[in-house]
Amino acid sequence: MKQRMTALRISRGKQAGFLLAQMAIFVMLLSVVFAYAGHEYWTKTVNEGRDNRARLVGTTLAKIADATKTYETTYYEQIQRGQAITANGYTVPGSRVLTPTVADLNGLGFLPNWAVNPIVYNGQSIGFNVKIMIDTSTGCSIPACNLPFQITTTGPLLDPVNTVNVDIRRATIAAQAASPGNAGVAMPTSFGGNPAIFVTNNGTQIGTNPGSVAGLISMTNNYDSQGFASFLRRDGTLPMTGDFNLQDTTGAKHNINNAATVNAQQVVVPGGNNVKVGSAALYGDSQNIAMRAAPGGSAFAQDTNGNYVAFNAGDVNSNGNVSTSGNLTFSNGWAAATSAGRLHINSGENLYLQPWAAGQTVVGGGGGSGQLLVTGRLTGNEYIVANGWAPQGGACSTPGAIANSGNGPLFCQSGVWTPAGGGQAWRCVQYDSFWASGIVQDHYFFIFNSPSDVSSGSTGNGWVTTCRYS
Repeated sequence: MKQRMTALRISRGKQAGFLLAQMAIFVMLLSVVFAYAGHEYWTKTVNEGRDNRARLVGTTLAKIADATKTYETTYYEQIQRGQAITANGYTVPGSRVLTPTVADLNGLGFLPNWAVNPIVYNGQSIGFNVKIMIDTSTGCSIPACNLPFQITTTGPLLDPVNTVNVDIRRATIAAQAASPGNAGVAMPTSFGGNPAIFVTNNGTQIGTNPGSVAGLISMTNNYDSQGFASFLRRDGTLPMTGDFNLQDTTGAKHNINNAATVNAQQVVVPGGNNVKVGSAALYGDSQNIAMRAAPGGSAFAQDTNGNYVAFNAGDVNSNGNVSTSGNLTFSNGWAAATSAGRLHINSGENLYLQPWAAGQTVVGGGGGSGQLLVTGRLTGNEYIVANGWAPQGGACSTPGAIANSGNGPLFCQSGVWTPAGGGQAWRCVQYDSFWASGIVQDHYFFIFNSPSDVSSGSTGNGWVTTCRYS
């Protein structure tokens, strides 16, 4: 019995040692498995990161290609003529319009900021060069030529482990991300390729590589200027070759809105329509034209500085008053007021004032002086009536004036209102008296017709002379 129990204890000790050895082997194998899995996971993560960087190179290349197409579409004439381009306060000089930088495309507003900086790939700085060509092989004339362009990376995508070799797989990933049909890789000779050309994933050549640097990625595209030359451009660089028709297939006519200045040789609108300027309009039909101001407005003929200018016309018919702040001049012909008489003036003829019916021609009135000055002879074929009153024999100051005393006309002669036929003359009386002893002895009288005829008198003293003009 004792021997049996001892044997049992020995058996159990051997079993425990075996289990410990198995456990150690299991732990070692599990460690190997975890290490392998961790390495595979790390390798996969690193590769995916490098693949994503390669795709970023491709998507950035595609974005720059899009910006270049927009650049060519917008400024294709300046590009072909080598003219400077300015937009958004940024200028690309004429010397660089065929090789714009990514900074130029960004400055003009075509490329977003994130696509401007070089991409860091495995420690490499990958940038992009843009080159535009003017294709004159078709015999085109500038600016109607096509503009093919090529965008190429500044450096190759190299193997992250052996940096002397091209990372062909990731270069291909980048080209595919840019454009499966328009982007390719310069394959190394060690891979059976020709680094002097760029080929797509299916082997199609898409461009040349003058430097023959293997591993570069390039994308080509073309702006068909010849095809687009038949379209009206927003920037106005293409002249029209036909009429601009704004009537659609339903017959509806459409507007041109928000134009600044419209320069034209002629503006034609159908009869019965208006050409509007502000709230006013110029109207015309099959025969007449009318300037239509807003209610209460007026029509003015002015120069561009607001000064009044001459208005030339044939017959001018006024439905209201005619007012002038200058002279009213008639070169020839006559002027008439409907139902109000007329003023008739003909070159080389008399001037006629012809009152309407039994009306009168009035000088003055309405606050005027009423004075009529005739520099020549005044002739009346009827009566001349003087309504101005003056007293006969009264003083007057205007020689030759005619007045009316109520009994007949008076004439201003020598400062005296004199009736017709009552001529005036000088009458002078000279007399002298002789006295003796205080008694008058004798009188002497002399009568003269003019003061100049008055003599000095005879011998004596006391002569007195009195003259009057009447």
